[in-house]
Amino acid sequence: FHRLSASYSFGQKSSILKSGMVYKQSMGETDNVYTSKAFIELAYVPLFKLGNFRLDRIIIGNFTASFGQGVVFENTDHFSPRRTGYGFKKRNNGVKSDLTKTSQYVLNGGAVQLSNSFLRLIYFNSESPRDAIINEDGSFSALISMEPRLPWGLNEDRERIYHSLISSVMERTMGWDIRMGRGSNYVGVSFYRSLYDRKLIPKPVETILGGSLSDEDPDL
Repeated sequence: FHRLSASYSFGQKSSILKSGMVYKQSMGETDNVYTSKAFIELAYVPLFKLGNFRLDRIIIGNFTASFGQGVVFENTDHFSPRRTGYGFKKRNNGVKSDLTKTSQYVLNGGAVQLSNSFLRLIYFNSESPRDAIINEDGSFSALISMEPRLPWGLNEDRERIYHSLISSVMERTMGWDIRMGRGSNYVGVSFYRSLYDRKLIPKPVETILGGSLSDEDPDL
């Protein structure tokens, strides 16, 4: 796991220009299976004197999004036993540039966050591939998270796995969040929508169990 970041401060209000890259490859993955991320971010730019609005950040590339303390929405797939509040273990709030180990629920596109002392506005749009179980008819049964990421599973059984599991579905996600209040006393409204380039048709018997429950009734 390699992480590289750089930042430059400028202006009277300490605006910041950031950029970064991440490369991750888990043990057991082949050379052509890995996760790479890159972003550029402009942060802390004053916008309007009326209302004292500030551009918290605008991000092009990979970013994270978290609303409602991560309960409403949070794109992550790696386990962290506790959030210490320091460094990279600090819980993300709103949209942030992505320097995490997340490899499955990656967001890649653009995000913007504006705020003043009472109001916060967020919009994001992403297009990124997902690992998924593909049915025989070309639809997908479920999104999956693997570590290591193996295109044909541990046994490489291509009679039961009809398509490579790696980046087999393209997901397009857009969303927004509005939060009003100060400190921990706030009310928020969030919305997001995800679209896929394959039809979602869950077939757990075929894809997870590897065959029908009964030879007499193959549709079970």
